[in-house]
Amino acid sequence: MNTVSSAAYLVAAGWVVRRRPPRWKLWAALLAAVGLGSIAYHGPGTPTGKALHDGALLAIVPVAASGVRRRNRRFPLAAAIGASSAVLHATTRTGSRACRPDSPLQGHGAWHVSSAIALALWADGEAAR
Repeated sequence: MNTVSSAAYLVAAGWVVRRRPPRWKLWAALLAAVGLGSIAYHGPGTPTGKALHDGALLAIVPVAASGVRRRNRRFPLAAAIGASSAVLHATTRTGSRACRPDSPLQGHGAWHVSSAIALALWADGEAAR
C-alpha cells in the first residue's frame, strides 16, 4: 500500500504543472522526485531506492521552508493539512502502537497522500515576488 500511495506525489506534481504557480517547475520536479524515490524505496526497497527517497525528501525541505517568506493565499489550509500530516506520520511510524503492517489501510500511506496535498497547496498558493 505504501508503494501505491507514494504515487500521490506524482499526482501532486501533475497538479502543480497544470496550475503553474511561481516556481512551478521546481516544485513539480521535487514532488515528482519524492514520488519516484518513495516508490523505489517502498517497492523494491533497494539501497538505491532508499538513497533516492531520502535525497528527494531532503531536497524539498529548503524549497518548502523558503516558501514561508513568500505571501501564500493557501497558507492556512496547507499548514493545517501539513500539521495533521506530521502528527499522522509520527503516530503511525514503524513500531508505534498504531502501525499495522498487515492492514490494507496504512497510516504511512495516508501520510503520503495528505503530505502530497499539503505540498501541492503550498506550491500553488505562492505569490509571485
